[in-house]
Amino acid sequence: MSNEVSDPNAARGRLATLGIGAAWFLGVAAVLELVAYLLGSSSLGEAVVGALIVDLAAGRMGVAWTLGTPERAALVRACTKAGVTGALVCVLALLAGTIAGMTKTYPGRIDVYALMSVIGIVAVAIRDELLFRAVVFHTASKVKLHLGATVVFCALLSGAAAFARGASPGGLVLATSTGLLFASVYRWLGGAWPAIVAHASWSLVAGPVSRGVILDVQWAKGELTDGASADGVPAFIAAGIAAIVAIVVLPRLAPRRDDGRKDTPEVESRDRDTERNDAAREEPEALEKADPR
Repeated sequence: MSNEVSDPNAARGRLATLGIGAAWFLGVAAVLELVAYLLGSSSLGEAVVGALIVDLAAGRMGVAWTLGTPERAALVRACTKAGVTGALVCVLALLAGTIAGMTKTYPGRIDVYALMSVIGIVAVAIRDELLFRAVVFHTASKVKLHLGATVVFCALLSGAAAFARGASPGGLVLATSTGLLFASVYRWLGGAWPAIVAHASWSLVAGPVSRGVILDVQWAKGELTDGASADGVPAFIAAGIAAIVAIVVLPRLAPRRDDGRKDTPEVESRDRDTERNDAAREEPEALEKADPR
């Protein structure tokens, strides 16, 4: 067992860090509940104010919007992959419903409300990805928690939030699966920016794009939405697709180095640990050669 694991002070330090992270999360969540109560009649105002509050809190915690320091071109590529991924999950669910004869599709109609909803969708994506992904990953990285475990925890956290909002069984499963999807985007594509883009693109297709702006897709039974009102077979179909994409597809989308390995902070961290261990082994050998006695 390593000294870090066996050292009681190190263990207490890890628990203290986790406690501080949990306190920040719960505190911000409580403030968001207060904002929702005060601005309950304005969903747009609630989303925008909530995004600003979470951004400020995340900044005070030292949360970065990216993992590492990617070049602008690399960040654009990651966000493009994330946007396509988020939208594709919903498109595939709609396509599956159409092929199975479970939907009827009508032409949409653009109106001012639909256009205004885009602002709310982006604000909600910023709010949720900073709170449910960035804050959690930031805290987990401080205690060196495995990123796979962090992804699973983020998914369960999204499910718990949907349960608290009274989601149906289908909505609960969908919230958990999309939480897994966005957390996987965060892990494999480099942080909050790609996760926000994936979340927003998913919500745009599941919301205004397929519910009145471009098309009006009506399911024979159940609903596919980007919120807790998702229900029935449509929600389960989308949840299954989101889980498959998160587990199978996203790891393959991670940028790669010249040697073929994934270019992610997880790999960089392992490389740094290897370098430190090698240096620690080489130092006694160098001293022994310098002083053969």
